Amino acid sequence: MKILTKLFKRKPQGKDFLEKWDFNEDQQRRVKRGATLAVAGAGTGAVVGAAAGGLKAMADISKVPIQEVTVPHQEGVFQSELLGHIPDDDYVRGFWRPFDDGVTTEPVYRNNPRYFRSGEPQTRATSSTFSGRGEPQAVEWKTEKIFHHTMNDSNPYSYRTVEDNEQYLSHYETVSKSRQVPYQDTESYQDCATSYNSDGSSSYDCDTKTRSVTRYNTEYYTDEEPVYKWRTVGHWQKYSENIESRVVGEVQKPTVKFEHGVDVGSYVLKGLLYGAAIGAVAGGVAAAMEEEYFPGVLPGSTPNPGEEPTKPVEPSPTPPNPGPPTEPSPPDKSHDCGGHKRHTHDNGNFRHSHGGADRWHYHGCPETGVFNADITCFKPDQVPDCYEEETPVKTCDSNGSVCFTTHN
Repeated sequence: MKILTKLFKRKPQGKDFLEKWDFNEDQQRRVKRGATLAVAGAGTGAVVGAAAGGLKAMADISKVPIQEVTVPHQEGVFQSELLGHIPDDDYVRGFWRPFDDGVTTEPVYRNNPRYFRSGEPQTRATSSTFSGRGEPQAVEWKTEKIFHHTMNDSNPYSYRTVEDNEQYLSHYETVSKSRQVPYQDTESYQDCATSYNSDGSSSYDCDTKTRSVTRYNTEYYTDEEPVYKWRTVGHWQKYSENIESRVVGEVQKPTVKFEHGVDVGSYVLKGLLYGAAIGAVAGGVAAAMEEEYFPGVLPGSTPNPGEEPTKPVEPSPTPPNPGPPTEPSPPDKSHDCGGHKRHTHDNGNFRHSHGGADRWHYHGCPETGVFNADITCFKPDQVPDCYEEETPVKTCDSNGSVCFTTHN
């Protein structure tokens, strides 16, 4: 997984891995594509697996039998008590802001505790039943306070004024707007693909094609829009009681938790790991199917329609094998010395031919690894007749190669 992540993030370690195994450009693209899909599949599979693990844990919890526990305890005894009166809410229409002129007519009630003759709040025995899946745990107790409520003698209620507003149409105003108007147009794009020859060589060919596209022009126009404003139509006078509460006693209330015995975290972790593994495999299978059923169209092999073909990355200054390779053997026919044949170079110092009838050769000095169409290098026993009387380029003759100025 670490190797796939390095390749996916284009770390230097991933590049060293590809170079170590002497992968060519197309093989590197396939490996990186497979790594990308594997990492993406692992991430998606991890999320799905974690969710599946959680659902499995919930399903197992639902199979645990439900148990009940009844715990006795004490509770306070309360009765409803009239504390006083406050004015009713009032509404005044218009811009005049009202003042406190209410009449105390609305009653205010609260639940207050009953008391023994000694002044202590009364309590009574009761019980609470708890249920849950699994084994009940130890009872936990929580203190609940008993309050006695009274109204403030000097300031029994308070009030506030709330404006009653409404929205109305003020006027219309002229505004400038724009919109996108579609129209049909024709554009050119490059349709490129990598083709492979029976002798092991490859070429990257592009055709210029046209297609119909939809474009947009910006159109400006004016429009009338309504303008709304707010105005006050009245006022609400709202009253509320001022309550004072004091603690007069307390009781203990129980709580019970149940242990179902299912380790939810373990289920989620297992689902995550299994999902990541299955997703990584599925990503690799998807990459293999892409190569099987859609060869030459994987990301990196064909530019997006309407874009120029992406130039391949320049090779490193020191090529992996600077000397002319011994295989495959050169074709029998002589080299085309009349000039450049129409073909696409890959801008790399790799041995190739201009076609099935041409000898294998380099463009550029082998020891530098820099592509140069003005220099052509051959193996000493494969120099065409048309170059034998030429003077070799001494600055390039190394690594077992004989180099000449390319015939134009």
